[in-house]
Amino acid sequence: MKKKSVEKALGFLTLAGYYHHLVQNILEKTRESNPHVVFGSKETIDKYDEITKWSDFRVIVPTLFLFYHGLELQLKGLLAFHNKVEGIHSLEKLLLLVREMEGLPVEVIAIAERHIDIKNINPFIQSFIKTNGISIDDLYMALRYPTDKKDSREFSYFDLKYKEGKIIPYIESLITDCKKLNEETGKYYYQYRPILFKQ
Repeated sequence: MKKKSVEKALGFLTLAGYYHHLVQNILEKTRESNPHVVFGSKETIDKYDEITKWSDFRVIVPTLFLFYHGLELQLKGLLAFHNKVEGIHSLEKLLLLVREMEGLPVEVIAIAERHIDIKNINPFIQSFIKTNGISIDDLYMALRYPTDKKDSREFSYFDLKYKEGKIIPYIESLITDCKKLNEETGKYYYQYRPILFKQ
């Protein structure tokens, strides 16, 4: 393995870790309180923005984009160790590549499968994909833009928002998966780290 490959992989994994760290922080706040309806005095209603600032209807769509982008970077980072990634942005193709490689962290692949393989993904995501008639690779685009590439239709985000307590188990699984992804890719990196310090 070449030093340049390890450096490239480290770049991908480091940036992925930043994205997943941010996802964890946001979702921990959402887990604490996820209201979308506020009752009470006029003073309480006037504080609606403050009370709901971490609610799923405000943060879930961009947070899922951050999660999936981090996942893409982590898969690319693992593949970069072995010079196997160049310009691939398809989550399905990246998953296929990591499944084919030997010695990659099994837990990372399992987490990727839970979030990319349509048979395994969370029902909220499945419903969003079905409602919008998109693929998992289109999901990534739908979390970034409100319309498709041709600007011919708008995406509906209702399947992801206003879930209050119902979405908390999914939020907890995302938090856990972010932590585990960072741990496992970190362990994998550390076995190749000495290459960086060779003369």
